[in-house]
Amino acid sequence: MQCRSASKFGQVGYGGIINCQQKRNQGRFLRAGKNYFGLSRSVLVDVIAAGANFFIFLRMLMYENKNEVFRSLCPVATSLDVIGDKWTLLVLRDMLFFHKTTFNEFKAAPESMPSKMLSNRLKKLEAWGYLRRKKGETNKKNVHYLLEEKGVETFPIMVEMAIFTTNFYYDHLGDTYTGVVKTRMKNDKDVYIKEMMDGYRQFKEALVL
Repeated sequence: MQCRSASKFGQVGYGGIINCQQKRNQGRFLRAGKNYFGLSRSVLVDVIAAGANFFIFLRMLMYENKNEVFRSLCPVATSLDVIGDKWTLLVLRDMLFFHKTTFNEFKAAPESMPSKMLSNRLKKLEAWGYLRRKKGETNKKNVHYLLEEKGVETFPIMVEMAIFTTNFYYDHLGDTYTGVVKTRMKNDKDVYIKEMMDGYRQFKEALVL
């Protein structure tokens, strides 16, 4: 079965006229490309006419739009693709442990993240739904970053990392930051995690910008 209006999309692949199912899929492709990625209809029609697999093309656009490419279907590898770089977890750490909300507060961290890198990581975390930007109500020039629930849920990961490094790298760490790790995190981990996550949620609700 062929669609009468299929010819307006041109021919696909090896020159065969597309069928109704292909036309419906291409319609979805056109709408998604226009609505989510700002691509013009003419560009998308050219892609289709060239025989491109529009599902692969759309997936590629989604990954590029979020500045991320998944290397495999492994959950550990996927986690590293999203938050496993040198800086991303440090932004989440400062928000969850220290309730930081502004660019300058993040910049004051002891790891001295470069401004360009920090800006990149904040945009990445916002694009992936870990945090959101909010302008100050009293001072519109101020921009605050607040965690979404996905961002809050990264806290148990950081607790496990802190326990691991305290166990195996204590000679480097010493007592500066490991006191709470050796007490609350190790001995009362579940309660500690709940208290800290709930504490951030309460801070977020009570925050006056």
